[in-house]
Amino acid sequence: MDDDRTRDLRILCVDDDPDIRLIVELSLHLDPDMRAITVGSAVEALSVLEEQTFDVVLLDALMPELDGLGLLERMLRGEGGPPTPVVFLTADALRRSRYDRAGVLGVISKPFDPMKLAEVVRALVTNVGSTRVVGY
Repeated sequence: MDDDRTRDLRILCVDDDPDIRLIVELSLHLDPDMRAITVGSAVEALSVLEEQTFDVVLLDALMPELDGLGLLERMLRGEGGPPTPVVFLTADALRRSRYDRAGVLGVISKPFDPMKLAEVVRALVTNVGSTRVVGY
C-alpha cells in the first residue's frame, strides 16, 4: 500500500532566478524520496509538462513574459498535459489572496527556510483540501 508520507514525489520547480532554482533543488533533495526538475520559464515548464508527469509544480509568481498566474491559467486549460497541483513560491505578499483563490495547494513565502522546504512541500501535497499559506 502506498503511504503518501513516504512515497516518491516528482516535483517541477519553475523560477526565473537560477539561484532560487539551485536552492530549491538542493533543498528538496534533502528528502531522499523527492525527485526535482527545475526550469527557468513558463514556456519551458509547458514543454516539460507535455513530456513528463509531476505530483506538484512549485511555481514562481513573478516571472517575465508569462507570470505564475498566467502559467496556471494555461495549465488549467489543458496546456502542458493533465492538470498538476501547484504551490506558489512568492515574495509578493500583496497578491497572496489572489494565489489562494486560484485553487492552488499552497503559497510558500520567499525567502523560505531551505532546511524545511521538502517537509513543507510534502505536507502541502499530502494535506490536499484547503489552501495554506506558509511563511517561515
